[in-house]
Amino acid sequence: MLTKKENPAEWAAWMILTDAHKHLGALIKELEDADEDFEIEFGIDLGHLYGHLNRAWNGRNETNEIDDDTWKQHSKFPDDITTI
Repeated sequence: MLTKKENPAEWAAWMILTDAHKHLGALIKELEDADEDFEIEFGIDLGHLYGHLNRAWNGRNETNEIDDDTWKQHSKFPDDITTI
């Protein structure tokens, strides 16, 4: 896994988690304020959040530049974790 000390540039790029954090906060706020059917928006927002988390997981060991093919690979659902 990347470390801030050994891979500072890659670590900064990996901090896509800060975007996920922002989007999760916004989603929670929207859910709290929703007074009507929110299912479509919820699905879109949750998918967006999932994308951030998924790319962070798949890119956790990436030390090369992220090109379009790598981005697509990082966007795939992880197959190396066990669901609970």
